[in-house]
Amino acid sequence: YNETSTVSDEVYDAWVDELKDLDPNNELLKSVGHPSEVEEFPKVKHPKNVSMGSLNKVNLSEEIEKWLCETAKNQPVILMEKLDGLSVLLCYEDGHLTQAVLRGNGLEGENILPNVSKMEGVPHIIPDFSGFARGEIILKRSKHQKHFEDYSNPRNAASGLSRRLDGNGCQHLSVIVYQLFSELNPKTEIEQLNQLKQLGFTVPNFKLCNSFEEVIEFKENYQNGLRESQDYDIDGLVMRINDLEHQLSLGEKNLRPKGAMAIKFASEMRETEIVSITWQAGNSGRITPVAQIKPVFLMGANI
Repeated sequence: YNETSTVSDEVYDAWVDELKDLDPNNELLKSVGHPSEVEEFPKVKHPKNVSMGSLNKVNLSEEIEKWLCETAKNQPVILMEKLDGLSVLLCYEDGHLTQAVLRGNGLEGENILPNVSKMEGVPHIIPDFSGFARGEIILKRSKHQKHFEDYSNPRNAASGLSRRLDGNGCQHLSVIVYQLFSELNPKTEIEQLNQLKQLGFTVPNFKLCNSFEEVIEFKENYQNGLRESQDYDIDGLVMRINDLEHQLSLGEKNLRPKGAMAIKFASEMRETEIVSITWQAGNSGRITPVAQIKPVFLMGANI
């Protein structure tokens, strides 16, 4: 609601997976984001040549391997952190930051330029540069604990603060950028990320992977501690074909690029429903209640 999550990512992903099974052609699966309930900020249409869609997601190793083989054609891929924040598009004209537009419904979003101008990681002037940079508005964990403990988590805080009309608190937010739309025409993801750094942006941590085994190793490193060592929340990894010509030639479906994929981290918990409770008698005669639960898919198996 108003860019703030009302359920956990695990619950949301479970609902999406269930909907895909029950109704694969449901219109909800073809949309990204949602219209905002807040009308104070002017709405701006995203440029036609700039994608502000979402990503399809995978979790199991078999799904990752299938995508690498069938879609990436076993070419090198970039893995980068999937930041748990608020998607924004920065627009520069003749070196000046002129707009900062939220993703909204993927076609148009609110221009919150006054607020984004206060955030860390946003150059106000980039000499001789015109183009767009896509990134995530985040609140670092350290700043969440120090200034905004009244918000349940950094993501909700970033969403709420970035849309405040008075801009209070936005100076504590940061923008990390990962995609460039300009006449610089990088040939690869690596080149694109390096160009962003040269322009003065902060980019996510990333790694070039040449095999399925390297992808799994990078993913497991994050799941086994590297994720928690960062000062910002990461809700997965993004896998993109390094060759941009190949990646972009695959096009999109339902505002989701085919040449990129989000890798979800394995969930240790997932909500389900208690269907009934039965009573069992043990060998000692003790009566024990046993809950019958609705099956749930967890870490590669139905529980």
